Amino acid sequence: MKIKKYILIIVLIIITIFNSNNVESKENKILDPDFKLNISQIISKQGYSVENHLTITKDGYILSLQRIPNGKNKKLFDNKLIKPSVLLQHGLEDIGTSWVIQENDYQSLGFILADEGYDVWISNVRGTRYSNKHVKYTDDDEEYWNFSFDEMSEFDLPSMIDYIINVTGNVKVNYIGHSQGTAMGFIGFKEGSDLSNKINTFFALAPVARITHCKSPIFNFLGGLRFGSILNLFGVKSFLMDSPIFRGIVLPSVCSITPFVCTSSLGLITGWDNSNLNQTRLPVILSQSPGGTSTKNIIHWTQNLNYGFQKFDYGSEYENFIHYSQSTPPSYNITDYSKTIPTILYTGGKDLITTKEDFNWLIPQINNLINHKHIDYYSHLDFVWGIDAYKQIYNDIVKYLLKYNKKE
Repeated sequence: MKIKKYILIIVLIIITIFNSNNVESKENKILDPDFKLNISQIISKQGYSVENHLTITKDGYILSLQRIPNGKNKKLFDNKLIKPSVLLQHGLEDIGTSWVIQENDYQSLGFILADEGYDVWISNVRGTRYSNKHVKYTDDDEEYWNFSFDEMSEFDLPSMIDYIINVTGNVKVNYIGHSQGTAMGFIGFKEGSDLSNKINTFFALAPVARITHCKSPIFNFLGGLRFGSILNLFGVKSFLMDSPIFRGIVLPSVCSITPFVCTSSLGLITGWDNSNLNQTRLPVILSQSPGGTSTKNIIHWTQNLNYGFQKFDYGSEYENFIHYSQSTPPSYNITDYSKTIPTILYTGGKDLITTKEDFNWLIPQINNLINHKHIDYYSHLDFVWGIDAYKQIYNDIVKYLLKYNKKE
């Protein structure tokens, strides 16, 4: 049955592409003009001021951050000399645009927080379209792609947090992560670490750590096939890196002409219930994502399917010993996570990646868990792309942010 689903979707994609001749000349009739905009232009078009910032990690990656310093109207904290800062961290193969991509500004978390008076920062991790530069390498170099979420947690996260603190003068930053962005937090915010002392609150949307009970057909299929290792064997170091034709023309056109193809493909990956996605906005959303990552990172996540939440496995006792001084990769211990950071979790019942078995394993180990909200009909992407996420999730986040950020 699963094989038939894969074949059907592949056939529909091929038919759609062949029926989309002269798509580029017809794009104004088919596509929302927003699909041509970058993240800064999307923010500006909604009437918000935006600043573009760069920070360099200790291992030389140049990361892009977008800042929304003000909302449209005068709100809470606007009279403060220093407004509370919030960092929004996207997930795997996503990009910072997801936080500002909705059709209406009141539906996007980035704009909601700016209008509530917060100093909003949107990050883009290494290997994505907006953060694809290095002080020494280009993205054509094999060395550039030698990273996984290990390095994002060890280098990207502290670099971004420290940069925000240095620019704003805040002592701490509020952190909101989705999917892989939550794993970065669980790894990076260790009890007593320098970084954990700089985090005021942590909101984990569709939290991932161990994903051994993942029910995503595509993810499990690729993991079982050792797809990432095959790509690596053939020298393919980047995975779904930015392709202007695919991202700018083919994918948005396919989603506009045959939305079923896109929603079914997303269903295979993250969850079948896509009723909470704005079908007419989907071409714009998918003109931004996938955002790109390394093949090594994909291999690391497929290792997680089989072995749990641990550092990258180099495939031999010798290589592991060189990197870790032991023959096997060290496991990430959730109980090492900070005891002082107020942490709020949000999970979904239709999520094929963050499953009940895995988040029930995660929750008892989290120190200082303030609340866990579960939404039965939410799939993995609803937390950033869902039409009603502002009602189900974002209003709740605003409530907790207010509680843990003083007015005075």
